[in-house]
Amino acid sequence: MTTATQTQPQTQTSKLSKADQKLFKGTAAEVHSWMSDQEILASIGCNFNVIRTPATSPYGRTYSDCQLWLRDDNQDLLGFFGTKRQIIQPSLFIDYFRAFCDASDKAISLDVVGSYNKGRSIYMAAKLNGNNGALVAAGGGLEISRQGHSAYISAEDRTDHWLVLSESFGEALRPRVSVIANELVCANGMARKVTECQVKLSHTQAMSKDIVHAVLDHAVRQCQAYDRMKERLIETPVSMETAAAALHQYFGNEQGTGRLAQRLEQIYRHELIGSELDTRGANAWRLASAVTQYTSHERIGNSEAVFRSQLEGARARTASGFIDFLESQFTEQREPVHA
Repeated sequence: MTTATQTQPQTQTSKLSKADQKLFKGTAAEVHSWMSDQEILASIGCNFNVIRTPATSPYGRTYSDCQLWLRDDNQDLLGFFGTKRQIIQPSLFIDYFRAFCDASDKAISLDVVGSYNKGRSIYMAAKLNGNNGALVAAGGGLEISRQGHSAYISAEDRTDHWLVLSESFGEALRPRVSVIANELVCANGMARKVTECQVKLSHTQAMSKDIVHAVLDHAVRQCQAYDRMKERLIETPVSMETAAAALHQYFGNEQGTGRLAQRLEQIYRHELIGSELDTRGANAWRLASAVTQYTSHERIGNSEAVFRSQLEGARARTASGFIDFLESQFTEQREPVHA
């Protein structure tokens, strides 16, 4: 995780824990209240405007219906689109999320900004537990971080939740909202999409409290459902033999020859981070944790690509799909989290 290079007040302290810093792999930086939009973007190398120009051929022909989107600072190609798609400049995207936070009655704040693929995508993240009292009071499942509260959970067993808003300048996608659950003992992250609920964020629709609260309410329900799912899996006993069979059923074959299933079984049996905890004993949560450990930490040569995959790609689908499988196979009171 990168660090902002601007001069900051001497009294400013980091809001991020070590687990937070491990979660946001690649090009990411903490956002402080004193930072301008330009300083926020500069901290991740994305202080640019998007310009567009018609595509041209080597023979001088211009194709006006194909618009190239370029960075104005280095002329790198971001993407290409038709003429109808409107540009949201990166600085406006920052304002978009700040308005999102403001409309939440300060229940959340812009805490992290990041990018991947050379600025083709930018994301912003807000932590959904900690000091945001309005959300915490509304959702008892998020009281886990308040020592002395009846719902308090010790740090090694705790889950932090993050709300992430992302925008692409390289793909024809609307702004996307996700919730990431981060297991603090191992920094295993698992994302659930929030975008496809009753409301949709767009490039043209103005922010309002009704829109923000609808998204936040849905996000909090996602967090609460995750916490209840975790409790159910912890309370579901699973033997080593049954766990191995489940891994090979889902990821390989029942004869045990699938390479991925074998690797996951090795993590499950011998390499699981936090295996000393009672909550990761012979139960379904230990099995789920082996898979999220793999999707969070294995094969991370390109850390930016890994985080994007965790957020909205194959790694997110793998972790989410396997947990749905576990609930369908091992728990009686399944409560699916709708994407």
